[in-house]
Amino acid sequence: MHRIVPTARTRQRQRNISKMHRVRNRRKTSKRRRRKRGEKGAKREEGTCLELRTSVRGINSLVNLLAADVVNLAMKAKKEAEEAFEACSDVARHEIKRLHRVRCSEMTDLLSSYGKLQLDAAVRQHALLLGALNNLKTVVKA
Repeated sequence: MHRIVPTARTRQRQRNISKMHRVRNRRKTSKRRRRKRGEKGAKREEGTCLELRTSVRGINSLVNLLAADVVNLAMKAKKEAEEAFEACSDVARHEIKRLHRVRCSEMTDLLSSYGKLQLDAAVRQHALLLGALNNLKTVVKA
């Protein structure tokens, strides 16, 4: 028969299992044994537990007060931000209206100047075409 040699991984599993059993057994030991050994958490003092409970209640009430203060501060900051935004949007609305008025007047000026330039160009082209037509008539008569 061949003998099965445990691998490093198998040995590690066995060590982990034995550690787990030790931890379980340790949890099962009584408080009296733990007190004898001097382990942590062996003896519960009623005074410290009561003090902790009252301090936790005090901390909770402080947290509630602080939470209310934080909520009030947040609401105040929100209102200030909304007012600033409204003021900004009012200013922006007026500026946009003014920009549209200026833009409309500039656009009409530009369109009228464009029309004048197109008219001048058409008059010049007309004059050139009339001159070319007259030249053509003189050439044909001759």
